Amino acid sequence: MRQGQRHRDRWIRMGVAAILLGLSQACAGSYAGRFLNVSYDRNVPLGSGLEVQITVRNTGTSAWGLSSYPGWGGGFQWWENSQTRHRMQRWFHEEVAPGETVTGSVTLDPEHMPGTSVGAYSIQCVAYYPSAFASSTYYMMAACPVTISYRIVIPPTTLIAPEGVVSDTRRPEFSWAAVSQANWYHIWVSRNGSAYLEKWTQETTWQPETDLRGGEYTWWVQTYHGGPGAWSAPKTFTIPLALPEKIVLESPADTIDTDNPAFEWQADAHATWYRLMVQRNGAAFYNHWYQGMTSCTPAKTFPMGRYQWWVHGWSPDGRGPWSDPGSFTYGLSEPIAPTGVASNPTPQFTWTEQAAADWYLVHVTRNGAFYRKKWVQNTTALTFPAEFAYGNYRWWVQTWNPNGFGPWSDAAAFCLGKPVAVAGSANQVRWDNEPTSDADWYQVRIDDVSGGGRTAARDWWFERSATADLGCGIRAIAPSPALPAGAYEWSIRAWDRTRGTGPWSAAQAFSVP
Repeated sequence: MRQGQRHRDRWIRMGVAAILLGLSQACAGSYAGRFLNVSYDRNVPLGSGLEVQITVRNTGTSAWGLSSYPGWGGGFQWWENSQTRHRMQRWFHEEVAPGETVTGSVTLDPEHMPGTSVGAYSIQCVAYYPSAFASSTYYMMAACPVTISYRIVIPPTTLIAPEGVVSDTRRPEFSWAAVSQANWYHIWVSRNGSAYLEKWTQETTWQPETDLRGGEYTWWVQTYHGGPGAWSAPKTFTIPLALPEKIVLESPADTIDTDNPAFEWQADAHATWYRLMVQRNGAAFYNHWYQGMTSCTPAKTFPMGRYQWWVHGWSPDGRGPWSDPGSFTYGLSEPIAPTGVASNPTPQFTWTEQAAADWYLVHVTRNGAFYRKKWVQNTTALTFPAEFAYGNYRWWVQTWNPNGFGPWSDAAAFCLGKPVAVAGSANQVRWDNEPTSDADWYQVRIDDVSGGGRTAARDWWFERSATADLGCGIRAIAPSPALPAGAYEWSIRAWDRTRGTGPWSAAQAFSVP
């Protein structure tokens, strides 16, 4: 369907037509003529006749007249085709001498016009006179025919409503003034500059059957009577946008215990549809639209994993923003022990049971690098057969069943071979040696932090045999020489010939008066 503007412009170039025929070829013969000018109004109102003003010149060698004659008389006629001819109102002129030009008007009555509906038409017109030597059914042509093109029209309607801002309804009633000659009306509506809808009706009001979307509207109405009439002047109106806002998620969240979770979110006043999108372990997993629903249970199995999910609303005016992400996990097992400072070089690893899991993978790093891993089935405890070296450890647990891998747990951390700094003085530093009772050597570092700076005051290695056993696992050693007055921080680490160097203890502050 062509847009309304194209329809409206199609017949805009109307008005008076003037056909200048002075240079056209004249008909031959003694009784001959030439049309010099034919003028008329191209727009003929429905039900009106066509009046044509004609100028004719006698181009023959004999005089001829357009005069009254018994039975017929001189004048003009037009025809639709060679078989269907109609006579116009007679235009009488007593005598036209050779070379003389005459002007007059003739009228085509409505009942003789070729068509009674709105549209474009053409006729041919000739001048004639009755022959004195022939019967009344024969004519001598005094001028060659010319074509007259015109259009039967009906007036445009005047639009009434809607106009301006329409905020109380999404189905406004369109209305316009009646046009007596019109038996149909063609409604054309654009939204934001693009074709939106159209409707044909015999009434002068129309109401859409569905809600209109928010936006800027322009509309026209075209009259019709057997053919398209003129378009009305346009009217404009605005329907304010009603976009959904950011959706608030409710559940699931945190840890779930089912592979068929239900999703819930808060309703939005403008949303008619909601889109749920779910990712599993960072990859697209589920994407579905729900009409008017704020809860759903997808017909899909959710394997163990870490999930994120979002919802956005949609209204006829467009899409709302995505919600903030929600998250949950299924099949998660959490570490229990070891954590903190450990003293057993063959620690037992334990974690929470996950009902959906058949296997568990324990993954361990030491000082930031991979150290050990092992799969175990249907158990939540593991002791690696080989001793662990001194170091800082992090470890995780991952679940598995035939549907796939579960999520990794958060990391748990522990350390081996890490002494605990207890106290310091000018002549002695003390530490809890329980985590490193089998260490062979130790390193003590003392920093002077007086005045806000930091400088190394002491840094030395010594064997365990050089330390004093104070009981209850506490050991001590004296700085040499003794420390002067000031503020200090110190820390210690151990070394074992089979398990390597352990981590530094946390720094311990002390002062010397």
